[in-house]
Amino acid sequence: MLHILPIKPPPITSYQQIALPLAVAMMNPTAENWFYSNYIQVSCVNRKYYISKGNHDNALHYGFYNPEIISPESVEHIRIEGRGQLYVFRKTNFIKETMEDGWYIYTDADMFYIDGSDGFGKVHYPHDMLIYGYEDDRAYIYMYNESKLTTHIVSYVNLLKAYYSEYCDEEFYRNRAILFKPNDKICEVNFEKIRWHMHDYLNGTETFAREKPHIFNPDSLTMNGVETYKEFEDLIDYAIINRYKDLRQTDLYCFFEHKKVMLDRVIYLRNNGYLSASDELLHSFEIVKKSAEILMFLGLKTNTLEDPEKKNITLLRMKDNIKTIQEHEISAWNRYIDENKEILG
Repeated sequence: MLHILPIKPPPITSYQQIALPLAVAMMNPTAENWFYSNYIQVSCVNRKYYISKGNHDNALHYGFYNPEIISPESVEHIRIEGRGQLYVFRKTNFIKETMEDGWYIYTDADMFYIDGSDGFGKVHYPHDMLIYGYEDDRAYIYMYNESKLTTHIVSYVNLLKAYYSEYCDEEFYRNRAILFKPNDKICEVNFEKIRWHMHDYLNGTETFAREKPHIFNPDSLTMNGVETYKEFEDLIDYAIINRYKDLRQTDLYCFFEHKKVMLDRVIYLRNNGYLSASDELLHSFEIVKKSAEILMFLGLKTNTLEDPEKKNITLLRMKDNIKTIQEHEISAWNRYIDENKEILG
């Protein structure tokens, strides 16, 4: 018997740790109010500190500040931990019973055994996935494939091989199988959080350290908000003077997606009467998004070039674009706050 749970294309796709749970969380009809009250702040590694620790690569690990996707505000969840979890998939009816109760399963598996994946039959590597349905002896999976979220139908035999593969480290990978289901809570727009995170973004403030000082780890030093622009510039300088010049594609895509989500937020809040934004201001945000998209494509182009000099020319163009995007974005957000100063000031 076929049993498929619905999923929605998530509003963030650059990182599966955010994208896959959001595909479930956004099934709540009021989830957009919650979503657009979050996902404002961003962070990346402090390159100087990162390199001092021996990480000599062209990576920023740029990403959204994650407001705990497994918190009760976003989804109901159960986290299965401990040794008993290692055998959970060997229970014949585990997926069937889980799906019939309305739960989605977020876990990891070796892509060598996952039909249609990049590594299927070719290379062993563990990766995240979301199981959202079953049919007799097959499971339906939502996951990344060639940088896109796609659906896959995998035999239960292959799924067990993938989950219990020797390439999935027992301590790290098999110690998590999170069951998600969308809650039915009515989510409201949280102006306090929008104001807080927006000012943190513009001030380059470490939100996590201020929000949870009792668990902040100084060894995880990051740069935050608009301060991440400087790290992009330093990254490009580093790439120019080095032989290896290719950039991490996820950094570029997440940078663009952040600007897209920021624009979508302004449109959503304006269209629903929460915060105002003049047509001129909206156009400014559209320019920021378009410029970020161009930057992303330039980065992808850099990675395809073979001539080092041509790579350097493209990298220098990216550095100029980064400065322009930063100026335009800061200006746009300050005008946005001014237009809504009674709420965001």
